[in-house]
Amino acid sequence: ALLKREGYDALLVTGYEGHPLSQDMWVLVSHPGEGYLAVKPTTEDGVGLGEIVNDAEYFDGVAYETSLQYSCLHPDRGLAIDPGMIRTPIPS
Repeated sequence: ALLKREGYDALLVTGYEGHPLSQDMWVLVSHPGEGYLAVKPTTEDGVGLGEIVNDAEYFDGVAYETSLQYSCLHPDRGLAIDPGMIRTPIPS
């Protein structure tokens, strides 16, 4: 959502059964040079905001437009948020 709000085309991607990264999630972000960058949300040691990765398996997976779409399609693994708890910011 943050990337899309900033004007980037971004997709949430997961591996699938039999994929080398079947348990992972990452983000594909559009690049001005007509391509995509694959970004892991965290670094190998779990510290930081993530890192750009170039391994081929990061450019193959199941893509979702938003994390909300992922949650709706995978309620057993997605985040369930009570819509009544969502608040919109008060304009200043």
